[in-house]
Amino acid sequence: MKKVGIIAVWLLLIGSGYAQKTMVRVHLRYTADDTFRFFIPLHENGDSSIQRLKAVWGIPTKEDAGYIEWDKLNIPNVGDGVHVYLSDGILANDLYNITYLPFRNDKDKNQRIKTLGEYDKREIRIEFERKGKKIANSKPMENILKDYLTTIFN
Repeated sequence: MKKVGIIAVWLLLIGSGYAQKTMVRVHLRYTADDTFRFFIPLHENGDSSIQRLKAVWGIPTKEDAGYIEWDKLNIPNVGDGVHVYLSDGILANDLYNITYLPFRNDKDKNQRIKTLGEYDKREIRIEFERKGKKIANSKPMENILKDYLTTIFN
């Protein structure tokens, strides 16, 4: 009976730890010239996700309510000179159309977060570039960047 209790407690601890992990979703974006990926942290608190990135990457080069950039980053297994674009906004869903709306300013951000619709959600999108070209343009690079971001968020 003790073994059953110990196993139950162990499974509960493992399960609760897994449930708290922030996952990173990957989306493909198609353009006339290329196909590349952007990354979306699945975390309930978008501000917390942004603070974690700032803690690792330092002070952004540019920062507004819905847009943050970091320049000349060194990312493991990717290299130097990486430029990161982060877009912060609302994924609005009216059951007919899904639209991504980046925040325009702090007032807009606060208002939209307070008045989220039933099917709307806050979404952060992260893109990586080097020398003006998207670098998340293959499955191996997608995996490297997804693992890297998952490590930052957990």
